[in-house]
Amino acid sequence: MSGFSQHSLPLVASRQRVVFLIITLVMAVYGIWQSGLEVWQQALLSLAVFAMAGWEWRFAARLPVAMRWREQFWWLGQGQGRWQVITPVRVWMMPWVIVLDYRDELLRQRSLLLFRDSLQGDDWRRLQVRLRYQKL
Repeated sequence: MSGFSQHSLPLVASRQRVVFLIITLVMAVYGIWQSGLEVWQQALLSLAVFAMAGWEWRFAARLPVAMRWREQFWWLGQGQGRWQVITPVRVWMMPWVIVLDYRDELLRQRSLLLFRDSLQGDDWRRLQVRLRYQKL
């Protein structure tokens, strides 16, 4: 696959994602217990929040290991040489996070949450520029 190297970005596990998940979990549980609901309702809602956090934690372990693009075509690397074709639909960017909404090969709507520490500095900037100026 020649021609990919200049547009291939390796992704690494993000510590910021872990911190974000933990802070969100703590805030949600704190809000539930400060809500004035009955104790059994607070316990039930807290269990639901912990279940959702566990699902997100499991999902985070299956994040892509790389991104590639060439012209209007995008791929997400799933590891072991497997690549999934995606179609970016919408992007939301801040200096520390990128949320990329895309459609996969089966036309399912998906989202990819990338924190700044998922990529090296130049790669982060390159991805931001590419997403900002590509017509979605």
